[in-house]
Amino acid sequence: MLKSKSSLSYHKKSAHTQDYPHRCDICGKGYIKYNRMVNCLNNHQGIFKYRCPECDYKSNKLIQFKEHVNMHTGEKSFYCPVCKHKSSGTKNLGCHIKQVHKMTLCQAEVAYRTNRFGEPMTDDQIEDMKVRMSSLSNYNEKIVQELKSTSETTEVHTNSTEDA
Repeated sequence: MLKSKSSLSYHKKSAHTQDYPHRCDICGKGYIKYNRMVNCLNNHQGIFKYRCPECDYKSNKLIQFKEHVNMHTGEKSFYCPVCKHKSSGTKNLGCHIKQVHKMTLCQAEVAYRTNRFGEPMTDDQIEDMKVRMSSLSNYNEKIVQELKSTSETTEVHTNSTEDA
């Protein structure tokens, strides 16, 4: 359930209508938030916010950058929102949460209102996460339906060829 009209509007635009007010001029990908579109443009143009002091790695995404730096330092800067287990990357953290707590990392962040850095999440961050989870769920359902449709078509074709 969404808490405000703006959250509902955001959800409808991203999950249902795909009516994005901002589009990358280079690849055409749509964004609801202007700063995300700017990050896309910057990636295409080779402009990066974060640069590794140890090697040539660069990124505009803080999480990916932190995971990369952790590779050099061995630091575990990601925390389980449920039990505060420490991890060096989100993949390992996601596996921990799935195995131990039987949910996804995003579900744990929303349920415990704490992000993967161990910080409390704002209502806006939680709503944004819910929208992203909903969009991903809709996307996954669409893929499953397409796979079912493809396998049914293949079965019909196989059966009709066997009968001939």
